[in-house]
Amino acid sequence: MDDATEPSPGDKAQMYLETLRLRMDPEPYRVLGEMLQEIVRLVAAPGRAAEQVPAPEDEQYYTDEVRDELMVLVAILLTGRMDQHIVNVGNGFITVVDSDALADESRMAHLRDQAAERRRASNEQEDVLRGIEEATRQCDEA
Repeated sequence: MDDATEPSPGDKAQMYLETLRLRMDPEPYRVLGEMLQEIVRLVAAPGRAAEQVPAPEDEQYYTDEVRDELMVLVAILLTGRMDQHIVNVGNGFITVVDSDALADESRMAHLRDQAAERRRASNEQEDVLRGIEEATRQCDEA
């Protein structure tokens, strides 16, 4: 396929959205669309304040499926590739990778190592914050 006939990343995302519309329940699909629109607006207007999406009354529809599909859609828009995969790299982190990255064991090992480092740093930060909170509580009690 030559460049003249290759669909744009936006067209590819639109095709993917159409498949989601056919298989997702209407409310989660609506929330997904609203979140995607907000991301596109933020990219188009850097510095603009983000709106709260989903709205508090729609948080019940922000499921893991919606989160995962949103990640895939953003990856399609950024890369123009439709071979995206959601991967749990461990330590509570998920990411989106294309088929090439998924097949590259060293790349996946690097992603797992990054996730482990982020978890370690997060745990250290939580320990420091707990220490500050405890010291503050002790000062308040004195």
